[in-house]
Amino acid sequence: MPSYIDIARWVQDSVDTTTITTTITTAASLPPARHCHKRVLAEMDANADRNTPKKRRALNKQDDNVTPRPLQQPPPLLYSQLPISRTNLSLVDSAPNFPPRRPDDRSNKRSMADDATSSTSARSSKASRRSASPQKEVAARAFALYPVAQGTLAVLGEDTPQDVLDLVDKMEGVRDNRRILPKSQDNPEWRRALQTRKPQHDAHVLRTIFKDVDVAGEPAPDRQHLARLVCKAEQHRVRGASEAAWNSAVHHPLLEASLVDSRFDADFRFENITTATISPLALPPSVFSAGGDARKVDFCLAFDIPPDLKAVLVERQVHLNQTEYTPVEFDAIAFSIETKSSTTASSDEGLRQLSIWAQAQVIRLRQLLDAYGRKDGGVVEIPVLPLLLVQGHEWTLVCFKDGAGRGRAGGTFYSGGITFGSTSGLLEACKIVEGLRLLTKWAEEVWWPWVKEEIVERIRQGVSQGQGEEGSVFE
Repeated sequence: MPSYIDIARWVQDSVDTTTITTTITTAASLPPARHCHKRVLAEMDANADRNTPKKRRALNKQDDNVTPRPLQQPPPLLYSQLPISRTNLSLVDSAPNFPPRRPDDRSNKRSMADDATSSTSARSSKASRRSASPQKEVAARAFALYPVAQGTLAVLGEDTPQDVLDLVDKMEGVRDNRRILPKSQDNPEWRRALQTRKPQHDAHVLRTIFKDVDVAGEPAPDRQHLARLVCKAEQHRVRGASEAAWNSAVHHPLLEASLVDSRFDADFRFENITTATISPLALPPSVFSAGGDARKVDFCLAFDIPPDLKAVLVERQVHLNQTEYTPVEFDAIAFSIETKSSTTASSDEGLRQLSIWAQAQVIRLRQLLDAYGRKDGGVVEIPVLPLLLVQGHEWTLVCFKDGAGRGRAGGTFYSGGITFGSTSGLLEACKIVEGLRLLTKWAEEVWWPWVKEEIVERIRQGVSQGQGEEGSVFE
């Protein structure tokens, strides 16, 4: 008898006498990749316990049945324990080739992005604070291509322009209670309403407040209407109302009160221009870093240009103002107003807005004079530009004067103004109305005649003679 075993016959006999279950595995039937490794290990051991054993606390680092377990290779299987199915043997080979999972670096990216964003935000915040500083911008503009010097209306030197002196004289008269109300209103009702319970002060005011003669077309303001506005203004102050609330409930009605039933009502109007922006070509080069709000104001007095002259401007698409805001597109802005709800915190910001707005108006007027003005008349002097800063109750006059027509480079912003009225009382509210009427009268007698003669009429003459080209200045 031979001493060897026929291995091939033994394997064949085992196959014939044993029931073999063959499992056909496809990629679609496989579980997700994260479970694939564990199931393969379980199926490779026919005697493996499929239930997960209860985990115990690790008492010995060499204990394999504890959590956490040390990662060890399983012991090699005996020949008799090898699975018989070839399909089972090829299970790992037939598994889909899943790519290795990428490390999750999203948290790192987020942290890096957050760091970059916070760093950029910090830098931009610092830059915006630097660029938004009114004091720094005022200092920088003094050395710009068009330098803007700072002045005060409280102390005027010998070289102060005459139109600035005239404007100051008028507004100081209003501040000092000189000739505020029509002579026809010198009656007991008005005298009682104007008293402030200060006998000496009231006696002085009543001696100077009434005009010597009545001026046609300048009636007395509605006393009851002004009294209501005074009460509403105090309510807004106590409640800490916003600037927009002040504008709609107090400032705009008070502006309108100065025009109602007066001779100015037909040609002038106060326009809310809080959304009007400066045209790019009129923007002073030194203020490009200023934010959008720093280039805006709240109200303006607009002159309604006569229809025949307005038709010329519309035909040529010529805008007289530093803004292309539609309601004043073909009208002439005479003076502008900036309002602030606080009486202490926003004065510098308001003055900066007025200065930028006025300088842009000068730039626009110079563009029009260069394009349509006198060719042999030298540099034309632009009249002073009145400006009003309203802070809560207080109304203050400031102004801007271009120096080019007087042989000087740049301009002067008279930021030290004259507070001529307030909404804190009836008498002070009457002074605001009178001050607004004086400025409107100045626009009627000085501003519009200058604009008409130096710019509008010359545009019309150029059109009638076929001179000039459309688009020579910004449209």
